[in-house]
Amino acid sequence: MVRIEVASGGRLILSSDGQKKEFRFPKTSRKIHSHGYAIMMHLAVHQEWRNPPSNAPDHDKVRKRFLRVEELLADLVPVPTEPFRRVRGVFVPVFKIAVDTDLAPCSPSKHLHRRF
Repeated sequence: MVRIEVASGGRLILSSDGQKKEFRFPKTSRKIHSHGYAIMMHLAVHQEWRNPPSNAPDHDKVRKRFLRVEELLADLVPVPTEPFRRVRGVFVPVFKIAVDTDLAPCSPSKHLHRRF
């Protein structure tokens, strides 16, 4: 089973069969991470992707961005199937995806035990 963790700094950490690989999304000209990173973060949180309705003004733009992410994942992780299953217009990943612990907020208990 393939597992992808969305980590800080625009990184994806891919693991399968005990092997790990890291990919970093390039930053855009505005020094922010690409739309692909935002899509992967959305997938990690919601466990699914929905393109905007076909009559929405940004439908084509967002759909093309998602297709690029799908192609990237197919290149990064050679699996025999497509990276997503489509169920009633919703794209569900066929891999496990999560937010990496380096993006998790500190728990309040850690702050209570800190000494000054």
